[in-house]
Amino acid sequence: MNVTWPANLATHNSNQVVYLDEAGLIVRHDYTVEITGNTAAAHYMTEYVDVSGIQVPTRHRIYPEQRTGKPIRAY
Repeated sequence: MNVTWPANLATHNSNQVVYLDEAGLIVRHDYTVEITGNTAAAHYMTEYVDVSGIQVPTRHRIYPEQRTGKPIRAY
């Protein structure tokens, strides 16, 4: 899902991509960091837990992205 944030909202950049799973939870979030020269990143969220009825990811991994959009994963 492509997301365009309004200019008055502080974000990494105004155009971002969010990937949802079948339950509607965010599993990947792609964006560029404008203040670092438009460095592309792929942010993965997993291991969700219920906190007072809200699903919150407890594991986050952020990888730089190649120009192809494929993340560069370091293990």
